[in-house]
Amino acid sequence: MEDIVAIKVVDKKKRSVAFLTWGRVFERTNPKPLLEAVAGAAVHFGLHHITSIEVCDCLQRVTNHKYFFEALAAISGKPIPFGRKSYNAWAKKTRKAIKSGKALYFLGAPLR
Repeated sequence: MEDIVAIKVVDKKKRSVAFLTWGRVFERTNPKPLLEAVAGAAVHFGLHHITSIEVCDCLQRVTNHKYFFEALAAISGKPIPFGRKSYNAWAKKTRKAIKSGKALYFLGAPLR
């Protein structure tokens, strides 16, 4: 996975939205823990009964969402710290923030 990833979510009412978030804070290659955390936090964004959730293979797949560029600018302004000690503390804090919805950058629905 990449450092920053896009995640598409569809709920039972066929509402489709996307998020940007940090890709490697749970596991470097397995997206399942990240997707579980995002699915749990999606309720904070009005999404209930998720029918589909996926990590996009590239950010290009969500550039048509309403707030893509705002979210990209916001997340890009928060660098990942270097060094084992500072990175581990940052990753732990970021995992908690993702689970609570605070480190999910909401892109909204695709523009028609």
